[in-house]
Amino acid sequence: MKSYKDRTASVIEKSGQMRKRSAARKRILAGSAAGVLCLTLVLAVPLFNSEPAADEESPSGVYFAQDYDDVYAALQTWDSGIMTYIDKESAFSVEYGTSRTDANMALTKEDSVTSEAENLSAGQEIHYAADAAESEKDYSGTNNQVEGIDEGDIVKTDGKYIYALGNGKVKIFRADGENTELMSSFSAGINLDQTEINAAEDFAAKQEGTVRSAPYELYVDGDILAVVCGRYTQPYCRGEKELYAADCIYIEKSETEVEFYDISNKEKPEKISTAGQDGNTVSGRMTDGKLYLTTSYYVYEKAEKDEPETYVPCIYEDGRKSTVEAGSIAIIPERESNSYTVITVYDMETGRVMSSRSVLGAGDSIYMSGDNLYVLRGKTEEIESEPYEEDRYKAVDVNVESSTSILKFRLTEESVDLVGEASVPGYVDSQFSVDEKEGYLRVVSTKNDSDYRILTDEKYGFENYEWKEATSENGVYVLDENMKITGKLEGLAEGEQVYSARFDGDTGYFVTFRTVDPLFSVDLSNPANPEILGELKIPGFSEYLHKYGDGLLFGLGLSADEKNGQTGNMKLTMFDISNPADVTEKHTLETDNNWSEALYNHKAALISEKKNIIAFPAGEKYLIYGYDREKGFYQRGAVDTGDLGYDSRGLYIGNYAYIVSMQELRVLDMEKFEVIKTVTAE
Repeated sequence: MKSYKDRTASVIEKSGQMRKRSAARKRILAGSAAGVLCLTLVLAVPLFNSEPAADEESPSGVYFAQDYDDVYAALQTWDSGIMTYIDKESAFSVEYGTSRTDANMALTKEDSVTSEAENLSAGQEIHYAADAAESEKDYSGTNNQVEGIDEGDIVKTDGKYIYALGNGKVKIFRADGENTELMSSFSAGINLDQTEINAAEDFAAKQEGTVRSAPYELYVDGDILAVVCGRYTQPYCRGEKELYAADCIYIEKSETEVEFYDISNKEKPEKISTAGQDGNTVSGRMTDGKLYLTTSYYVYEKAEKDEPETYVPCIYEDGRKSTVEAGSIAIIPERESNSYTVITVYDMETGRVMSSRSVLGAGDSIYMSGDNLYVLRGKTEEIESEPYEEDRYKAVDVNVESSTSILKFRLTEESVDLVGEASVPGYVDSQFSVDEKEGYLRVVSTKNDSDYRILTDEKYGFENYEWKEATSENGVYVLDENMKITGKLEGLAEGEQVYSARFDGDTGYFVTFRTVDPLFSVDLSNPANPEILGELKIPGFSEYLHKYGDGLLFGLGLSADEKNGQTGNMKLTMFDISNPADVTEKHTLETDNNWSEALYNHKAALISEKKNIIAFPAGEKYLIYGYDREKGFYQRGAVDTGDLGYDSRGLYIGNYAYIVSMQELRVLDMEKFEVIKTVTAE
């Protein structure tokens, strides 16, 4: 493949037809927290052989860098919001991204090759993890989306022990009903108190900054515990300069760090490795003894062409660092910021980095099937008309369109390989709006469009904006294994947006909302021709949907006024989906609470038809409900936690339930759901 310097870029005729303004800038600002760069004073030489296979082809429009000059050149086509200094007399200026339209900077490659996506497996049918293998084990795991693919959380169990995070510490409990006890507790990450931070400020300003590292999720695989930490550095200047000096290049640093522990001895866990990658965590998954971490790395510092560590993400392993190899960096020509998506594969057994891939073009969320990893990012384009005269103004009509870009990576033995990129109209609500079955990817999205006019008075030098009413509609899209749209449904539920979605084999369910809650059921058995089966309208909406045994779909959401859409308290709903073409609401129950972490974080919910449990934190209590197919919902227990509904998790092992909060673990019998023991762990 020719290098970027030797190729002729296709000219994209823009001439004012596209601008990316406020929405893009908001994303850049949000992404700026992920801005990091490599700082340790060692040679930036690659340590890991993560270069794509020789026969790996680039998907259409996306190309792999041949060297760091390619990456540097691509970065120059975007005003990235980098903080730079003007001169020694003034402080830095900050200008947030506007897409350059210089034809010489255009990046679409005429010779980009299209991936054939050969040898893809047929894909694994997705099952609901909460229902998976319940007959084979008698304990609950994390409420994962996909069976066999674990998601990180603050509490884990292997059926004998409970592992929990709280106040910067990892706590290991032996789960044995009334005999439950704390086995060990140890600090993870780097936790500095304010005195230490203040004492370090002078040193930080001169050289390296103050590092803090906070653990926020766990993974357990046999005798290995992985603790994922967010690692941050206080602002400092690159080089020997005073903080905030006129010629200071201002830096904040963030990384995602993983500490691996041997927990074969639960009383004395032993750290075996520390590894990590640049950027803030997007999400992670664990399967088949491998941990996949995805981060978003923002190029914050002024890029120095001959210093790749100033503009290329780094990988860390036991004190060593390496810039991601140029051949492992894919570049998206049409992107909205100079943010990288960094995907690193870790071996859980050894705690070592297996490989790393980066894409210049950030991701907001991920979905992972048994064969593929998908990285999604929302985009907004502002498309302008040609200027025209109206009265004394020069007028321009602007149409704001939303879309979601989807990158597909094939899981290999030790890495991930980029297969292709696709774009669907609208934004994706969450990971549950995406699903793969038999090689087909199904996506539910909400398209939010708005129009406005810019009226420029050239005589007096000012602009007026005339806003038109925003519109929204929803769609369902089916993509084949080559990331081509095979079938679609559009124009659904105009004026509403998707609040939740769930897929069940050949049927998809999604909830939209404005004043009432339409639950749509979609037949996806023919990928080329998805069809609406039914639509049920009820007051309120469901933020989370969960299959609850045969023919039932549970919804957790909020009640709402049918006339004005004003939301009220939390609502439990059970839908009868035995006939997807005629979905009905079997039972509903409104609670006394109006918020729960489970409304936006599915891992905070414990749901098991086998144990007849629907439980979640709300207010200062942990609420436990049961469900009877004839009588509906009923409360089985309510435990005071005092945690205002934050960071509490429920699980069961055998005949006992356990509620884990920041500082305590409570053991409950599963008949009356009364607390029979409390274990305190500072």
